[in-house]
Amino acid sequence: MSIKKYVTYTIIAAGIVGVGASIYTKTSLTQHAEASDTGKNNSVFSKAKEDINNIPVIKNKALNTNANYSVLEGSISRTFHENGEKQIVEFTIEQPGRFHAKHIPNAKNPNLFEESVNDGTFVKTKGSDGKLNESTPPSIAKKEKAQDLDKKISPDYNGTYLPFGGVNEMLHPEMFIQGALNRGKVTVKGEEKILGRDATVIVIDRDVKEGKIGNRQTFWFDNQTGIILKAVDADGDKPLRTTVFEKIKFSDKANEAIFKSLK
Repeated sequence: MSIKKYVTYTIIAAGIVGVGASIYTKTSLTQHAEASDTGKNNSVFSKAKEDINNIPVIKNKALNTNANYSVLEGSISRTFHENGEKQIVEFTIEQPGRFHAKHIPNAKNPNLFEESVNDGTFVKTKGSDGKLNESTPPSIAKKEKAQDLDKKISPDYNGTYLPFGGVNEMLHPEMFIQGALNRGKVTVKGEEKILGRDATVIVIDRDVKEGKIGNRQTFWFDNQTGIILKAVDADGDKPLRTTVFEKIKFSDKANEAIFKSLK
């Protein structure tokens, strides 16, 4: 897998509504955030706003995950059930803007991976081919408070978005949750344990199938931080794709050596 130039991100969220919808384009974060509201009627999101206000873990936690922890060390896997393919992303995130991440596109071949480090000043990303790209961390000039539900929610681009692996929606659910709630029937199933952590289970059912995410999505939101611990895309009861934390650890401070720049 080649690494495209790591300069800017565009997050396709409300339109695609699926965990793993992050892509690179030449559009800046600022341009995307402003364009996403252009010509939009806020009434489109009235149902989503009502649902958000009725689900405490989303309203109080998931819309501002960055503020809810200092350091997160984890491993997330993504399994495609139709062909059995499995990807893994291992990472350490330190708020407000540092990370180390390793993406293994094929879990059966862990020696083939790509790696990226944001040390707070520069981002360096090394592809599996050994090529190294350097840039400054992503930023956004105009931020809207995630809790401002009179407008379409804009994510807080604080430098902890990862450049690969399709797991950003797990770490930053504010980037897609408003659109997701607006496009289907929302059911709060209750609470379950994931890796020993209390999680609120939310199911979104749609009348029609949407590409690879099917017609049903189930999310397990961590009650303490609001991040998504597990997500399953399905056609009814048939799972299509499962994205889940395999390891998770929160702490106050990360090992400084993890943020050493790549060479």
